[in-house]
Amino acid sequence: QEQEQEQEQEQEQEQEQEQEQDAAAVAAPCIHSTGLRGGFFSDTVVSSSGGAGMVVGVRLWEKDGFLFCLQLLLTADRLEQPDTEVNGVPCRWAEPTVKDREAFARLERDPTAELILDLEAGERFEKLAGRSGGLVDALRVETSTGRHAAAGGAGGAAFSIPLRPGVWMGVEVGVGGHVHCIGAVVGVTPAGLAPLVAAELGGVSASVLPRTAPGLRAAAAKYLSNVAAHPAVSKYRRISFAAKFYRRHIGAAAGGDWLMARLGFELRVAAAGAAGPAACLPPCAATPGA
Repeated sequence: QEQEQEQEQEQEQEQEQEQEQDAAAVAAPCIHSTGLRGGFFSDTVVSSSGGAGMVVGVRLWEKDGFLFCLQLLLTADRLEQPDTEVNGVPCRWAEPTVKDREAFARLERDPTAELILDLEAGERFEKLAGRSGGLVDALRVETSTGRHAAAGGAGGAAFSIPLRPGVWMGVEVGVGGHVHCIGAVVGVTPAGLAPLVAAELGGVSASVLPRTAPGLRAAAAKYLSNVAAHPAVSKYRRISFAAKFYRRHIGAAAGGDWLMARLGFELRVAAAGAAGPAACLPPCAATPGA
């Protein structure tokens, strides 16, 4: 009995530590935006869902053998009117990631068409996995206990987006008739950013850069390596288009700008008096004196 009590106390302490780490990550100065998996078309509309709380549930819909739509359940601000509760925590549903509202309305009326996964007590979302080519063929959301929800078909190439260490806070998606591309938004402390970016870098050649030249891949890897080595220093997350290395190895290369967008960098137009436009990995607070 004493051993059982000690084990229970250890488990409770571990859960408390994980909850403290998650709370710190949600309020962290670093919001890591992963690279986008999938493709872009003339009708692709890119938007974000979530970002203001922790993801505690997800709904998935598929159509024609592809991922059609997803909807996130987020922890709610105390001032908001919650839609539901998960493990006693008030939550709200984010807007569904959909462009074709009529098709979504038809699917939403069919209770057998959606796949739902809500976190249980002590459980965490671990990663997003799936398959993609020009579209996101399939998406699989996995938790720390091995539970999962999956939607879509068997086409495309496999990809994996790690969510830990950190807290899943949202997604960035490009949508048209289906989900064209997808990436994750993860809240992470400066200490946790390096292993998260390293995991992202580890999957670059296999899933993010299948159609780019080796020299372009190496240049992008150099920038991501700098971010991983200096996770809280903002200057490594901002790349000036005027920089000689960027112009020679990325700006002048076919697909260079597309590649940086796939890795999560955003084009920022310079403010008055600034050096010029840049690609930025959004957003991370600088360390003092950086």
